[in-house]
Amino acid sequence: MPMTSSFLRGPAAVQQLCALAACRPLLAVAIDPAARRGACPQVVAVGDAQTQLLIDAPSTPGLGEALAALPRLGAYDAKAVVHALQRSWPGRAAARWGCIKLCEQLLLQGAAAPLQLEAIAGRYGCPPPADIDQGLAAMQAHVAALSALLGRQQQALQQAGMQRVSRLEAAAVLAVARMEAHGMPLQRGAWSAVARRNAQALQQTQQRLGQHIGQQARGPKRAFDLTQDSELRAALQACGLPARSVRRAALAELPDPWGKLLVQLRTQSKLQAAYGESFLAHLGDDGRVHPTFEQIGASTGRMACRSPNLQAMVKDTPHRSCFRPAPGRVFVVADYNACELRILADMSADPVFVDAFARGEDVHARVASLLFERPVSRSERPDLRAVAKVVSFGLAYGMGQAALARTLRCSPAHAADLLLRYHRAFP
Repeated sequence: MPMTSSFLRGPAAVQQLCALAACRPLLAVAIDPAARRGACPQVVAVGDAQTQLLIDAPSTPGLGEALAALPRLGAYDAKAVVHALQRSWPGRAAARWGCIKLCEQLLLQGAAAPLQLEAIAGRYGCPPPADIDQGLAAMQAHVAALSALLGRQQQALQQAGMQRVSRLEAAAVLAVARMEAHGMPLQRGAWSAVARRNAQALQQTQQRLGQHIGQQARGPKRAFDLTQDSELRAALQACGLPARSVRRAALAELPDPWGKLLVQLRTQSKLQAAYGESFLAHLGDDGRVHPTFEQIGASTGRMACRSPNLQAMVKDTPHRSCFRPAPGRVFVVADYNACELRILADMSADPVFVDAFARGEDVHARVASLLFERPVSRSERPDLRAVAKVVSFGLAYGMGQAALARTLRCSPAHAADLLLRYHRAFP
């Protein structure tokens, strides 16, 4: 149970915060409910299992600087707390954050499990943290519970040998929050023009296909919505076209003009659905798109992006040219080729990886050849190369057996066998 607490404001709040931080390596932080929903913080609760400070944020101008000066803070969703603090104190935030949700994702190693705070606490035998909607006393108890849970997680990370990777994730929280807040500049007019051209091209393709169907279809004449798989199958059947599936690769095998037009239709439909006029709903009043980045967003542990997914922005289309820097600025585009595996090669000094990179070989094909004991390349058994690539990147990001099975859509036993083979080949 919490031992001491106080409600503070002004210089006295900053003094007590600094005094508490001087004898505590990690302090937990919580913000009031309105701040969690997008307002500036009114109450900031800081402390550990023994002592909690409830601080009147608007009446404590130096609070932002004091929090930013602390070596490390902890929260359930650290990025959300950073965003809230930045609304009141832009540009000021602690450099390292212990994040309960991120730490739990690391410890799960890709296994599926609920990440709600109550569920995480239950896995460590801790009672559910108090609901901060219930007032100041609840915020005090909530911070005490967060501190206890952070302590349990730190022990688990130490036992799992994951302190180093957890420190890396902690150091990245602030950078990721700033990426989201800064956003990407997008030219509305340029995007709308591209979307209209794509819509017109899609309509023309649909009309051409409709004409061919009208000429070739047997039975009663009717219109088909070719963007729907069931309707496309019905249209192909009516025209006597034997398609083994409606996947892009199978459609491409159909005779002209069907194959070319249907593949074109699929491409244009996808572009229109994902990158049409509706995409502009993500554009803020500042002329920027502010996506959400998940530090551990994939089962492999790699970062993911959503709302919208800028990481998957289509290549070789006019869409990318609509993202334009402000006057006097430029975009710097850089990419590390297989950087994760190059880092692993350097750190492990594995002779196969080191030799493959030194020779400029396809490292995934080389790994697959060893795993499956047969020649593998981009053209010869590319499916095995794809499996080896998933395993290599997955292990680099801490993916375990359960996540590997889900990613490859195979049985847990097969995933375990792949991991065993990999560790035998690369001890």
